[in-house]
Amino acid sequence: MKILVITPHLDDAIIGAGGTLLKCIKNKDEVVVIELFDCIETNEVYKKIEKTGFKILKLRNIELNYQSIIKLMDNIRQINPDRILIGIGASHLEHLKAYEIGLRAVQLINGSIKSSAKDVKKIQSVYVFENLEAFEMGCKPNEIFVDISNEFKEKIKILEYFREVNKFAKDLDEKVGYLNKLRGWQSKTKFSELFLNIPVNSAHDIFSSFGSTLVLDEEAKAYKSLP
Repeated sequence: MKILVITPHLDDAIIGAGGTLLKCIKNKDEVVVIELFDCIETNEVYKKIEKTGFKILKLRNIELNYQSIIKLMDNIRQINPDRILIGIGASHLEHLKAYEIGLRAVQLINGSIKSSAKDVKKIQSVYVFENLEAFEMGCKPNEIFVDISNEFKEKIKILEYFREVNKFAKDLDEKVGYLNKLRGWQSKTKFSELFLNIPVNSAHDIFSSFGSTLVLDEEAKAYKSLP
């Protein structure tokens, strides 16, 4: 299985879904992470994380416009994933942008796939992972808990790479440990991660704060007009 993660920054993907992704890698799944914005982590951090089995693609100059959506669409088409994970659109601006752009790209790809196409997978739903600002998750019927008790220590070890180069991440492992322990308590495990499984076509209406800034029809027309 091929798993695609769309995230504003690499550390956000590890915070919200690192244990689950490590579990997927152990199961011989291919995990590709698309990072949409500049991160202060050094190349050494990326190399260390890639050694654990992650494939990382860096997209830059991302804005809330159709050019950025098309750029992401092209990458999604090339990867052709079986499942897509997207970080929740929390209060941070780049998190909101990443969520919005990621959903729009998937929606447009689904709308452009012909019924006869066999080589491009249609994504019916996305798995939204949380971050340290998104504690409103935890009480919805379409939530999925993933037991990461066996992967938790390795996840924390990866987070320590960020702490080595980012002074703001000094207590990151402690905060993430608390969150995963809370989700574990809710799901009757030691440590868990929480995902919200939502249909692609309705995902935009649930969390987005940028609904009026992008018009899907205009994006579709612009995409079709490109050579």
